[in-house]
Amino acid sequence: MTNKLWWWEKTVEYTFVRKILADNSIACPMAGKPEKWMGDLIEQIQDEFRLIEFKRDEDSIKDENKKYDNTKQSYLTSCKDIPKREDAAHWLVFGEEVTSKDKPTMQLRYRHYHSKGTDSSDSNLNKTDDLLTMKYQAFLKYINELMDLRGATEGASGGLVMAGVGDEQTTVMDLNEFIALVPQLDNKFSPSAPSSYDSPPSSLKM
Repeated sequence: MTNKLWWWEKTVEYTFVRKILADNSIACPMAGKPEKWMGDLIEQIQDEFRLIEFKRDEDSIKDENKKYDNTKQSYLTSCKDIPKREDAAHWLVFGEEVTSKDKPTMQLRYRHYHSKGTDSSDSNLNKTDDLLTMKYQAFLKYINELMDLRGATEGASGGLVMAGVGDEQTTVMDLNEFIALVPQLDNKFSPSAPSSYDSPPSSLKM
């Protein structure tokens, strides 16, 4: 009898943290409304960022449609008017069953969020450098555009308190503070990292 391999979205997320998350990064996991408006994880590596959405498997990617007001169309259609969306460091990470040493196991796979999902657009996720990052100001601009599409309201999460984790330390803050305090956080968690950053825009919806 063939044993069926079972895993969940949390399995994918935990595998990513254990195997892929950069040692010098600051990670800000999200749930609830912030997860709907933005994604599952914001990761900062020095002065660059990326946004990650975790899915159980490839078939679960269609659940992204639920994050937009118009669920009758695909999330790709919803996002078509975001300028330069193809350059965004926004990634889908999901699991796929493979066979290793005659046993079933789960392989992490990744796809750019705005990819149409052809076979050639998916790749095995083996190291943190597989997922490209983007600069500070461009990341904030993209986040605002994404939140607009997903129906986030001005100041809707102003009272939200989150934890950014880096170098085995946890700092409690809201997202606006997470963004605004990048130089201080980077100095605290990675003393040798550069401390020169652009100033954050005042228009962030948090």
